[in-house]
Amino acid sequence: TDMCGAPAVSPNKKYLVSSRCDLQARFDFNGIQMFDVGSDSLIPNWSRELNKWGADDITWMNDHTLIAKKLQVDSANSNLVSSFIKLSCIGK
Repeated sequence: TDMCGAPAVSPNKKYLVSSRCDLQARFDFNGIQMFDVGSDSLIPNWSRELNKWGADDITWMNDHTLIAKKLQVDSANSNLVSSFIKLSCIGK
């Protein structure tokens, strides 16, 4: 299965998430992908391409919450600025 970045498996082992941040070159997918873990395959659940920010180092906080490093380009000097963001995955 093609993924945008390194996978992270949910604590309950039902989901897998991956992310990629490409804000500066914009050659690759910049976003987050979610998969359901099937008995013998991964099933795409949702995918979101991001325009104004990117997600890096995404990991699971619990079965329904993700934590990611949020990267944005500082318009004053074109440097990447990071913070952390919590994403809820309730109801997929």
